[in-house]
Order: sequence, then C-alpha cells, then structure tokens
Amino acid sequence: MAKSLESNFLTSLKFYAENLFFLSLTYFFSPLLYFFILLRGFKKARPGDFKILIIQIAKIGDLVCSTPVFREIKKKYPNAHLAVLIIAKTRGIIFQNPYLDEIIVLDESRYRGLTGFFRLLKKLAEVKFNISVSLAPTLLNNILPLWLGIPKRISFISKYVPKSVRWSFIFTNYRKEFLRTQPAFRQYLGVLRFIGVENPDEKRELFISQETRKKASDFLLKNGVSTNDFLVGISVSSGNPIKDWGLEKFAELADKLIENLKAKIIFIGSGGEKELVSQTTAMMRNSSASAAGVFSLEEVGGLMEHLKLFISVDTGPLYIANALDVPVVDIIGPFNVIEQLDLNGKCEAVSKDLPCFPCVHIMPSVYVCREGHFRCTKDVSVNDVYEAVLRLKKKYDF
Repeated sequence: MAKSLESNFLTSLKFYAENLFFLSLTYFFSPLLYFFILLRGFKKARPGDFKILIIQIAKIGDLVCSTPVFREIKKKYPNAHLAVLIIAKTRGIIFQNPYLDEIIVLDESRYRGLTGFFRLLKKLAEVKFNISVSLAPTLLNNILPLWLGIPKRISFISKYVPKSVRWSFIFTNYRKEFLRTQPAFRQYLGVLRFIGVENPDEKRELFISQETRKKASDFLLKNGVSTNDFLVGISVSSGNPIKDWGLEKFAELADKLIENLKAKIIFIGSGGEKELVSQTTAMMRNSSASAAGVFSLEEVGGLMEHLKLFISVDTGPLYIANALDVPVVDIIGPFNVIEQLDLNGKCEAVSKDLPCFPCVHIMPSVYVCREGHFRCTKDVSVNDVYEAVLRLKKKYDF
C-alpha cells in the first residue's frame, strides 16, 4: 500500500512538473506566437476555407458524447476540413464516422516530452488549421492551438481543474465554463455557438460496418440467441476501483434476470477483462455467454445494437449502448449522473444518496473514496439494480 501511494505521488509530481515546464515555455514564447497569429489574421478565412481541429483526448464515453459535434459542424460547414485529435485507445469509436476528414492519433510513446511535443506540432502543422475546438480544459488542449498559430481558439474553462491548467486559459480567446449541471454532450455542443452553430441536434451517433454486423450475428447464432430473446449485456468493470460494484453481485443479478425474466446474458468487455468475466460466470448457477475480447472497440457496437438492455458500472460501453438507443442501467456510484447521461433518455441511474454524494465529476476525475468507505457503490444491492431493470422494462416494453 505504501509503495502504491509513493508511486502515485511520484507520478503526480512528474505530471505537475511537466505541466509547469510547458506552461512556462508557452508564456516565454507567447509574444512571438501572438505576433505570428496576428500576421495570419490579416487574411480572414471564409467558411469554405475553414480548417477545424477538434481536440478530444479523453476517454471512450467522452468521445461518444463528442459525436454530435462532428455532425453539426459538417451540417453547418460541409466544405470545411474537419479533423479530430484523440488518444489511440478510443480510435475505434469514430473509425467509421463519415463527418471526419482526418483522425489524428496522439501516440503517447511518440509524442512524449519536449521532443514529442514539437513532433506533434510538426504533424498538426501539415494542415494550417484556423479554428480549434478543445472539448476539455487541459493544459495541452489550451496551449497546443496557440503553438499552431490558430487564430480562433475555442475552449472550456473550469474552476475545478489544477492551477497550472487555469493559468493556461489565457491562451484561448473563446471560452465557455464547463458546468456540473448539464450532460457532457450538451456542453460540448454549447461551444459551437462561437462558430455560428445554433440549436444543434444532440443525438449521439456510432457507425457500424456490415462486416461487423455479420460478425455479431454469427456470434449470437453460435451462442443460441434469437431476435426474440430478452438479451441483456453486462459489463463488470471500468478500470477505476472507485466504481467497482463486486463480481459476486453481478453474478447474482445475472442469475436473477435469467430465472425471473428468462433473460439471456452476454458479458461484454475487453481482452483484459476476460479473467474478471470468468470469475463472474464461475459464481453463477446458470449459463451465459462471454464476448470479452471477442469484439474490438470498433466492433462492439455491432453486438450491442442487438441488446434489449445493458447493465454496467459507469464505463465506456455504457455510452456506446446509450448512443445506440439501448436502455441502460448505470450503477453510477459516486459520479454526478447529471454530467454523465441524458436522464430523459432510456436510462436508470442507481446509487445511494449519501451526504457525500456525488463526489466525483468529469473534472476532475477521482480514483479514491475521500471518505474511505465506497458506500455509494457498495451499498447498492442486487435488488436495487433489479428494480431499475423492471422500471425500464415496464416503461419501454422490451
């Protein structure tokens, strides 16, 4: 435990040291960077010449919530060049997205440190972007557009982020506060007013290939699932210990759904979650299927669109299901559900209303329980989740 705390402390210390270094470097060169932007500004870009860079280097759920942004920009400016900067592990979410002209992957091994930063600048400078939209207030999101000489730099501000990030807000020139009272997708769309996009459609979208659909159909056929079955997908992990509900509870819930509602259960997860799924199914009385590691992130939507219901702790696949209009039960734990999902949609959020709830927000994310008890997740019973399933089942008649 002590070694783990020491490791986390050293990692945090290194992170803040790097942030301060890049922040200081940007302040030092900012007069020159602003002069370069001023020179570019003499030539005003027309809508047909827009080259727009979206920066979304957060996780799966955040990228799913960003998909309306791509569509609404292209609807308004169909001839604009639209690119997005993402992290490698989320690429599968938007691989088939027709609204994007370019997907740029932030390879951490290639773009690490000072030399990596300038290597990234060189890559991004190949397209002379004149508008940037940063969908989270981070240091990189705020300084990168300035170094690229982008005249119109749109970003979020937040009082909840570290000081090093707040000190970088000055490098953006169109800002919107990130609120804790709206879902992320609505906030992302809100910054588009700076480029003339009004009354946007909030629908999240995923695009699935025919090859993926065939793979999903073959998998279901092999596992004896028909279109009339009450097919329930379950994801047992999120990679964040503060969200863990307990494998034994997932096993008990799956058995209850099978025995009471004649459900067929498919456990969904990455290859790294195979062992967790195996441990869960070993505790069950009834048989189920595992798709853990069978479908990539790009492909998992092809399987999930067959589901009648998806149950999970708060994790990426939950947002995929929500975008595909699959009813979801979100064991939300300590998270502020208002920021996470559209509660007017097919969603039931389950938690315990404690004095300390909610304690986790999109900004900043937290990986430890400040009270040390994790009760907002651990005190959620199997029956609490089962009743949420019944409410959705009654409301949507699936």
